[in-house]
Amino acid sequence: MKILILDDDMATLTAVKANLEQLEYECKTTTNDKLALTLLPEFDVLITDYQLGSVNGRQVVKNFKSIKPEIEIIMISGYSIDSILEKDSEFRELLFAFHPKPISYMNLSEDLEKIKRKLNLN
Repeated sequence: MKILILDDDMATLTAVKANLEQLEYECKTTTNDKLALTLLPEFDVLITDYQLGSVNGRQVVKNFKSIKPEIEIIMISGYSIDSILEKDSEFRELLFAFHPKPISYMNLSEDLEKIKRKLNLN
């Protein structure tokens, strides 16, 4: 399973990539949402931060889903899911999962295994 990780924080990118590669996932990272959009066709899963500098993760997710509706998206954020969903209840439907920072890699791994089964990737 190929995972694209999008975050504006290099420490988060490095940590998430290192942890997922230990679990034998193929990962690529970027801090640039426009570059991520061009890479999207190659990936099964997008892990993205909610706040990407001046770019809102909600719009990133909507853009990505409009281009590749079958992509599974896991959002990570320092914001609470309740504060994010208050603003847009339809937004939740676009996400496979939401993980607060600091990230629980056990929980993230469980969600990635669910996605792998859903997409029938072994």
